[in-house]
Amino acid sequence: MDAKDVAAILVEGAAGVLQGKQTLGEARNISTESLESIYGVAYGWYQQGKYAEALKSFELLCLYDHQNPRFWTGLGYCRQQLKDYSAAASALSYAELYADTPDLEMYLNLAQCFMASGHNEAAEAYVDAVLWGGDADQTLKDRAQLMKDQLSKE
Repeated sequence: MDAKDVAAILVEGAAGVLQGKQTLGEARNISTESLESIYGVAYGWYQQGKYAEALKSFELLCLYDHQNPRFWTGLGYCRQQLKDYSAAASALSYAELYADTPDLEMYLNLAQCFMASGHNEAAEAYVDAVLWGGDADQTLKDRAQLMKDQLSKE
């Protein structure tokens, strides 16, 4: 696939979105089952530690369905494992935007990414959300407290 093919897909996708479609996948008539199959492969690669391979699939999934928080979470976690912390924080922020409920585990991952990229104030906000979140289990709160202590030393 060359640049012309990609441009044609994007133009066609944009036209579909303008015609009432919500995602590029819908505009290209890509079924939910197909996206879920790709997700299964990507998740499997992630579980096997093949982060670079999984990353490509999660990028594709986010392109075709930008509203699915699982796809963004997978992308963010791959980028985090590949030590691309700023990009990981961006992807996880998108996941948070589209999530129906707060994911406190993801908040800690976001905090780690922000800490690794030198954005300690943002990291502290997510750590505090876990510490003060009523739904956090004790394990998450303990991890958050360790991070809070580390942030206090910096």
